Amino acid sequence: MSKSDGNIIRVRDILAKYSGNVLRFFILSTHYRKPISFNEDSLDVAEKGFKKLVNFL
Repeated sequence: MSKSDGNIIRVRDILAKYSGNVLRFFILSTHYRKPISFNEDSLDVAEKGFKKLVNFL
């Protein structure tokens, strides 16, 4: 990813669609030694997982 290629994702753009808690859950649910792959599908899965966690608590 690089700014000159135009394939970056800004945190501000992610927060426009998803809550900060969903973004935190997404980052914390990945292994710390593996690269994080940001895409709509994985953020949707994280959102569903976070909602399940909130409903459980």
